[in-house]
Order: sequence, then C-alpha cells, then structure tokens
Amino acid sequence: MRTQLQLAAVWRVMALTLFTAPAVAQPPDAPVSITAFGGVAMAFGPHPATGVAIALKPHPGPVSLEFEYLRSRPNPVASGSGIATFAGNILVQPSRQRSRFQYYGTLGVGFYSLLRDYQGTTDSARNIGAGAKVTLAGPWKLRMDYRAFLLAGTGGEHLAHRFYVGIAAGF
Repeated sequence: MRTQLQLAAVWRVMALTLFTAPAVAQPPDAPVSITAFGGVAMAFGPHPATGVAIALKPHPGPVSLEFEYLRSRPNPVASGSGIATFAGNILVQPSRQRSRFQYYGTLGVGFYSLLRDYQGTTDSARNIGAGAKVTLAGPWKLRMDYRAFLLAGTGGEHLAHRFYVGIAAGF
C-alpha cells in the first residue's frame, strides 16, 4: 500500500513538472537547432523511417527555415518501395512559450525518391504539417511531428503521411 502511494506521488510530481513549468525558466529559442528523428512514413504502405532536420532562425520572431532529410528502406517481404525525401520548410511557432510545450506549423516543398531494387524515381513533393516540442532540459527538446505530403508523379499525385518523434538540440 505504501509503495502504491509513493508511486502515485511520483506520478503527480512528474505531471505537475511537465504541464506547469513556467516559461520564464526556459531559455530563448536558439538560432540553430538539429533534430534526429525516427518514425513511420506512410508512402505506398507503412515503413519505418529515420532522418535529420536542421532549422535556422535568421532573426528573432516566429519564423524559421528548416531543411530535412528522411529515408525509409524498401520492404522486400511486401514488395514495397522505400522512400527518401529532402524538403525545405517554413516553420512557424510562437516566440514565447507558456509551458514546456511549444506548438508549430510547417509548410514546405522538396523532392522525393522511391527506392526499389537500388534504383530510384525522383519527383517533386509538397508538404504541410504540425507538431509540438516539449522542453526536457536546457537546449534539449522532445519533438513530435505529423506531415502530409503530396507526391507528384507520372500517375498523378499521391497523398502520403508521416509521423515521427525525435530529439532536438538548439545551439
């Protein structure tokens, strides 16, 4: 019984820390941030994917420029294609945080390549998405992101989705 009470107390403290941290105690956004991420790319079937993003904030304000690369491997069992994307995005997020959560929206253009048997078909892609960054400690943030991609191609446009979770560090 005492162990259950202690565990409940720990959970309450963690919840209070996560949801009510004052924005004053957090450092301002860094002009450069790097995110390493992993997730699921839903382009022509689900594929585990990994990638990296670099964001640049040219001046103080809500707008950042972000460049990202993602790659998923082909699934030989399901005869599916992997996908690689490179995108340039405009990321808009409030300059001030009221809690540990910082929400953002993104809009971008780039290229994608379907990866089949070590040969790729490259075409253009547009994306729109949203996400949240959760301050962990110092410059470290947990980042959760959803994107919808419109992939151009010879057979018309295809809508693909992606969800990832990553760790971001600001410099």
